[in-house]
Amino acid sequence: MSTDRFQCQLSAGDRSAVGITWSCAAVILACVWKAVHPNVPPPNSRESWWAIALRRLYMTLWTILLPEVVVMRAAAQWCEARRTSEVYQEQHPQDTIPLIVGAGNSKDTDQPKFKKLRAFLSSFVSHSSVPGNEPQWTKTHSYFLSMGGFVTTQSDGKRRIIHPADLGVVTGDSTETAPKLPWPMVEEDDIKDKRKGDTITKVLVIWQTTWFVVQIITRAVEGLAVTELEIMTLAYGVLSAFLYVLWWNKPYDIQKPIVIPASQLEEPDPQESTPPTEPLKASDFLLGRWLAQLDTIIFQGKWYSSDIPTSDIAVCTFFLVTSATVFGCIHCIAWNFKFLSRPERLLWISSSLVVAATPLALTIGPVIFFLVSPVLKKYLGRVYSVVFMKVGNFLYNVSVYIYCLARIVLIVEPFVLLRDLSPSATQPISWTDLIPHV
Repeated sequence: MSTDRFQCQLSAGDRSAVGITWSCAAVILACVWKAVHPNVPPPNSRESWWAIALRRLYMTLWTILLPEVVVMRAAAQWCEARRTSEVYQEQHPQDTIPLIVGAGNSKDTDQPKFKKLRAFLSSFVSHSSVPGNEPQWTKTHSYFLSMGGFVTTQSDGKRRIIHPADLGVVTGDSTETAPKLPWPMVEEDDIKDKRKGDTITKVLVIWQTTWFVVQIITRAVEGLAVTELEIMTLAYGVLSAFLYVLWWNKPYDIQKPIVIPASQLEEPDPQESTPPTEPLKASDFLLGRWLAQLDTIIFQGKWYSSDIPTSDIAVCTFFLVTSATVFGCIHCIAWNFKFLSRPERLLWISSSLVVAATPLALTIGPVIFFLVSPVLKKYLGRVYSVVFMKVGNFLYNVSVYIYCLARIVLIVEPFVLLRDLSPSATQPISWTDLIPHV
């Protein structure tokens, strides 16, 4: 009798493998879907609603597979938007006011170190420059420009994207700074109004994610088991926070650009004149050539972006390595969990270590190799160029493949481990049933 009652209590716990999978999948999709901020589609494209949905799904899937690469691109766009705002302030000094109230009358804030600090802080804040009747340039404008939101109509009736370089902003490794067009001054509300009703959705996503995190912390405090799938979901929630911070001022999910009729630019669009990339072959994957095209594979045709300038590579690399390392370290939380078998536990530990350590190793390794290469070349001559370069490239490619394999393991294994939940994992937290959630 007592055994039957215990089984009934377990079945009423509502912590089944299906329930855990549904809860984690809902949080991951909600976090990633809202964290991804697609750019404006090309101005001359005629996409249907389902094509737009597929384009959004394409970006979401890539963010789930390689979130650190999307974080790197978000960092690059953050740098470009920040640089755009700085160029506008340099070209229009009369329209700028200090970020900190009262700083305009302080001589200390005129020093270069304070200017750099203010510029860095203002890169996370969207604010109008001067109150008045004329529209002012804000951080939202800079992001909207970077995402291809401003277009002009050419004499043949074809629309052309206004790029930051057209306004004198240095992009890529170019050095041209002469503006070709006046700045497209529109009201900030005109940009934000192109996507209404987004606040409610964001609030719902934040509420669902907060509930999930509170549930994990509470289970850990009460000594109840947390599944590996919930740890993986927590990792995606943290990486989504990286995207939220970097794209905080970026307009969300805008499908149509703003046409600036007064601006005439007859030069061809440099993005359209770029020759298409050749399809990858099997040998490209074996030799690691696909790595050089990874950014193109993810973003070309789906995401308007400029090349990353050399000056921004350090910032982008920092966010790439940091996000990937944090993602791996969160998975290390499950090291001491009870696994169904020893091989599965070793597989989880090794994969977590690979994901946490490989990005930093792949960043530091080439730097060290570059510093010692003059000495090696001096004493080894041709042996250096033939042996060490090829060995270095081989080890680099092998490390990337091992990293990708470890990422696949950390995605698949959490679902496999749900096949036999422990009694502690099925036991619910009673008070969470009173909180509305998905």
